[in-house]
Amino acid sequence: MAAPRQEPAASAPARVVGPGGGDRVRSGRGGKAATEDKRAQQRVYGARSRERQEAAHRCELEDAVRRFLAFAPDHRALGDEIAEAVARHAGEVGSGRVGRTRTLSLEERASLAARALIRHQYTSYEDDLDDAPMGDSWDEEFWYREFKAEAQRAVDDFLDRHRKAPGGDAVGGT
Repeated sequence: MAAPRQEPAASAPARVVGPGGGDRVRSGRGGKAATEDKRAQQRVYGARSRERQEAAHRCELEDAVRRFLAFAPDHRALGDEIAEAVARHAGEVGSGRVGRTRTLSLEERASLAARALIRHQYTSYEDDLDDAPMGDSWDEEFWYREFKAEAQRAVDDFLDRHRKAPGGDAVGGT
């Protein structure tokens, strides 16, 4: 009868050949516990990585909004406020908002998101919709388009007013 084979001590690392032929060292801990620890560590690293990516995305969107707004120096604080709000709101992960889409360029996303925020917060758009004389679906569509068109003109006026220096000239002399 052959002598019984002795297993290495549980704490001694063992060399294992991986699927690609590469050498790996497996710790002496139980395989299941080590795997769970590694997965937990990977989740932490993944979360940190996503946080860094999201922070970078918000900064990029915020900077693009500032470039789009191009407010005069007297209105720069308002521009910063709008840019921060857009990045926070439109850039929210999983929101489905324009700031998250990859089908548009960063500049297009910044422009659309800034215009939407201005429309909702700095024009009478919300009040007009609330006060609209809605009837059947045709009336609803008609009024919605009318109010949205009027709001777009109001957004254009808002942008023009805030891009102009106190003397009435546009920033940059245009």
